[in-house]
Amino acid sequence: ALGLLGEEQKILVEMLSNTKSAAPLKLAALESLSRKDLNAAVTHGAKMLANDPAKVLAVFIAREGGTKVLATALKNSKLPAAEAAKTLAALRAAGSSDEALTQVLSQAAGITASGPVYSEKFVRALTHESLKGNAANGEQIFKTIGCAACHHVGTAIAGLAYIGPDLDTIGNTLSTERIIEEVLWPGRAVKEGFSLLQVTSKDGTIHQGYEQRSRSEDVFLKPLGSSEILRIPANQIREKTPAGTAMPPGLTAMLKPEQLSDLIRYLSEQGRE
Repeated sequence: ALGLLGEEQKILVEMLSNTKSAAPLKLAALESLSRKDLNAAVTHGAKMLANDPAKVLAVFIAREGGTKVLATALKNSKLPAAEAAKTLAALRAAGSSDEALTQVLSQAAGITASGPVYSEKFVRALTHESLKGNAANGEQIFKTIGCAACHHVGTAIAGLAYIGPDLDTIGNTLSTERIIEEVLWPGRAVKEGFSLLQVTSKDGTIHQGYEQRSRSEDVFLKPLGSSEILRIPANQIREKTPAGTAMPPGLTAMLKPEQLSDLIRYLSEQGRE
């Protein structure tokens, strides 16, 4: 409410600067300040990442130019490796593939952000190696690198809205070669219904999610990680842009060859008797 009044920026800054301010209050103040002055907001937001990277990132992802300003601020700061890695994981879990922010966080965390270049030869070789992979190890890798946060395999976690497709039967519906392509180069062939749409409102707010079919001129989006449907009136929309897949590239870049083989073996066994 203070942010919408338009003349209360000083109060918002005081809330953010006060060490006694409750976390929810600080996040609300950060969101309001980001609408008025992104550069001022990022000064405080960069310091808040350590406590709740997911919620702080959400503020800047939702603002036009927000990720660019945040990436610049983090590049000029000495972000600890552990904090950078935690923030990078939160960015990926949010389904964001923002190149500048991913690069800055990956560099600070000491993580390789890119995987191998696509080639049929590489796919054939990995398909062969995966036959010798260990599915049990692959299951652990699936969980530890964050795949389980976005994809359902086995027992679903109650209340969790999965971002990506169900992988319970992927081994029965896709060849091992296709599974490898989906994992390493997710943008090559996005499954129907899982192509992201980015909608920029006239006030600079960015909405991103899966578009729901409708005959209305308004846009209906299912935001990532939410079971709710967001309706954006047509007269409030400035721009609509296809945003590809929610799965960022390079998620498996840090895996050793044998770990990658184990992961592919695990996935290729799902749905097969």
